[in-house]
Amino acid sequence: MSSSCSRKGLKEMVALGMQSLTPAGSAKSPGQALNFFKHMRILGCAPNEITFAGVLGSCGDCLALVFVKQTHGLVVRYGFSGNVILETSLVDDYGKCKAMRAARRIFDEIEFPNDVTCNVLVRRYLGALLLCYIILVL
Repeated sequence: MSSSCSRKGLKEMVALGMQSLTPAGSAKSPGQALNFFKHMRILGCAPNEITFAGVLGSCGDCLALVFVKQTHGLVVRYGFSGNVILETSLVDDYGKCKAMRAARRIFDEIEFPNDVTCNVLVRRYLGALLLCYIILVL
């Protein structure tokens, strides 16, 4: 947490349950994690890589493209571009939201994609292809 967080703000955040922003906590209640992240930013607390990992997981679980785009902008703004874990999460989230061009663009910008990153992109392409097939057949 940044030093700009007030003591009162810190107490409020602890009362809300900061675990909701961990990847495990965000999986239990994505909406609560996104709301907590909003509250955290209002209090002036700077997010870190762990925070963004939880938020991105929540965005993908909610299938909320607008939140993915906003969080993507914040990842860049806070200087976490180049973090392969966060970039892989972005590829995954854009893919879950069926924004495959954006997912591919993020993938292409990753300097050193790993096996997980490649598998995420393939998985999301297969999911999009399956959806197209279902729509065409039905």
